[in-house]
Amino acid sequence: MAAKLLPKVERNRMNTRRFLTSEILDIFEDEMAELNERYKMTRPYRFSSDETLLQAMVGLHDDKHRPQLYSLYESGYAEIIHDHHAIGHGARHAKNILRTLFKRDISKERALEIGVHILLEVAEVDAMVDAFPQIAILDMDQKGKSRISILNEDKKGKFQIASEVMKPIKEKVQGVEQKRAAIFHAFMDGQTIKLDKAKEKKNVRRKRRTRTQAQKNGSNSA
Repeated sequence: MAAKLLPKVERNRMNTRRFLTSEILDIFEDEMAELNERYKMTRPYRFSSDETLLQAMVGLHDDKHRPQLYSLYESGYAEIIHDHHAIGHGARHAKNILRTLFKRDISKERALEIGVHILLEVAEVDAMVDAFPQIAILDMDQKGKSRISILNEDKKGKFQIASEVMKPIKEKVQGVEQKRAAIFHAFMDGQTIKLDKAKEKKNVRRKRRTRTQAQKNGSNSA
């Protein structure tokens, strides 16, 4: 259905010469509403009322080059996404993980790790979701200009399902849920777990300094 929607939006946008963010959103809403009317509301019905015709995310830059995400519903209504959102197969499971990991001040690198982690976890429980993340990033460059990056594209601009860029991220997040489950059970069993290795090393150094100082003081007293 997306293959029907996108060409209609682009054709309408060029014919009417509407290029502002608000105008493009209006076109998406109008074209989506038209498809919904044709395939679900008009006889012969091509889809049942229980089936979702299409739900999409629309990524745009506003007039100040700031990236914005919108959720587009099949009824022809788009609303801005203020923090996080998930759609499609496995969306409920993805949202549950997002709620625990999302923070407004996370870096782009951490957001990528969270996104890949969630997609891999959903792929474990939903056969309709594969384990090959396809990611696009809307942001601004150092000069404040809007840009979009497709991480699955190689240097020649060819789209790759299995992206080389994703491999190190997938390796890094592999097994996170299993480790979290192990930590949960350990806490419930009353075990003490040292989570902060940096803090642990700092405490070890502090103890060593204290012991060394005590030894010096003892030598001076003798």
